[in-house]
Amino acid sequence: MSVAALLLLLVVLLTAALFTSAVVEEVLRCSRWRWRHFSYFRRIGIPGPKPSLIWGNIVEYHSTDHYKVIGRWIKEYGDIFGFYDGDVPFVVTMDLDLIETVNIRHFKNFMSRGLTMMVEQMHPFLGKSIIYVDGCQWKSIRNTLARGFSAAKLKLMMPLLEEDVAVLLSLLEEHAKLGEEVNMLRKYEQLAMDFLFRGSFGVDERFQGRPDHPFETIARTAGRKLMTGTLHMVALLADVDKVIRETAKVIEVRRRDRSYRKPDILQNLLDAEYVEDEKQKENRKSSEIHTSRSLTTAEVITSAVTLFVAGYETTATSLSYLTFVLAKYLDVQEKVRQEIYSVLGTEGKLDFDTLMKKLEYFDQVIYETFRLYPPGLTFAPGNEDQLNNAAFMPFGMGPRNCVGRSLAMLKAKLTLGKLLQRYRLELGPSQM
Repeated sequence: MSVAALLLLLVVLLTAALFTSAVVEEVLRCSRWRWRHFSYFRRIGIPGPKPSLIWGNIVEYHSTDHYKVIGRWIKEYGDIFGFYDGDVPFVVTMDLDLIETVNIRHFKNFMSRGLTMMVEQMHPFLGKSIIYVDGCQWKSIRNTLARGFSAAKLKLMMPLLEEDVAVLLSLLEEHAKLGEEVNMLRKYEQLAMDFLFRGSFGVDERFQGRPDHPFETIARTAGRKLMTGTLHMVALLADVDKVIRETAKVIEVRRRDRSYRKPDILQNLLDAEYVEDEKQKENRKSSEIHTSRSLTTAEVITSAVTLFVAGYETTATSLSYLTFVLAKYLDVQEKVRQEIYSVLGTEGKLDFDTLMKKLEYFDQVIYETFRLYPPGLTFAPGNEDQLNNAAFMPFGMGPRNCVGRSLAMLKAKLTLGKLLQRYRLELGPSQM
């Protein structure tokens, strides 16, 4: 072998050695960093499952239903523990005072959704939803949406909701005549779609009586993907895109022709956009600075889509649970029915004020059902002072609570109220 060849071989070996050394050094550096990162909870005295240096606790956390994993960890590590969803550290607490501090007293320090909610980078529209945006943008969208759920706006929606419930009652009539067992969850899923399309989108489309409607399939799939799976947001995007396209078409029609005005939530959003646009025109003519801002087209679309995705399964399952409870406890059902009869208006109708202000026992039943039977205080008069607000928050807590809470309660009380006026609910053979 020539001297030149030997020198070349030596250079290659030295280069390989240096490269290997650099790789080993980088691996060691990353390992030290990850070890320190994943030892954070241990260093500050918070217990929790031991994380992998590669993926934290993500495999165990996503191996089954999240609530089952969290429940097991609570039993193992107590009321406060930490785990890592990939690289992201999470603290789980059952300390009610701490929960209230985070959600209310120090909300300004916890307003953002955190690293797991980086949806804007994944989707140009979905990332502008009230669920995911932060800071001033969230506050502006929240204020605009909240105006759409005022008592005055909900009263305007009542006729639409009553029409949808009337369709449900007529469909149940045939089952009642034959004494058939009814899958109420499926009925409520279709009712929820009618509520959403007519109340949120202003689309006069009937889903009740059409169990195989393709849009309902999309809604059911999107709702399940939203909170399940390691890549739940990625899985959801394809289904949401379909909803976004249809919503954009409706918005364009409603914006182009104001004769399509309807007393629904989408019109509330469009009205906010229209009014704010006029203010912006005034701003260009003066030095006045308005703190309010318009809803952009993207924000209008995503707000409507958010109502669609968030309102479908929650409405259907809540109504289903309530129906089950009332059918199981016939004495409670009868007491609710008698309360309804005792407070009916002069025309014998369940009007808005009656539903939202005068059905105290019905409210208790709804809250008890949402609580899902854990032992503790009941929601009866006199117990409010004994119950920590953070112990029960079916609609969330603090400034980022559910903006549609009043509408959700209105739908539940209107549907069950009308149902109890007309039918006696009993458990079917499959539920006995």
